Amino acid sequence: MNIALLIGTSVGAVIGLLHAFHVYRKQVGEFPSALVERPVATRGYAVYSAFWTFFLWTVFGSYVFFLWVISVIVYSIYKAIRLLSAGSAT
Repeated sequence: MNIALLIGTSVGAVIGLLHAFHVYRKQVGEFPSALVERPVATRGYAVYSAFWTFFLWTVFGSYVFFLWVISVIVYSIYKAIRLLSAGSAT
């Protein structure tokens, strides 16, 4: 169980880091006039948003990752059963 939690947290941290970079760039680029007028406040808010994005992905990364893995398995089984039943119907 500890290994699964570590793997999920690591995957969540990597995804969170990538998402945090995107959030930071989006926040800074969304308000160019505010960046000129108040650069420290605008960048501070962007860093704050990016930090929380990274933090939440890291904390809930295991949950999201393993739900995704389970859903891929269930979806694959569903598609296989549907394919087999469609092949036998013709």
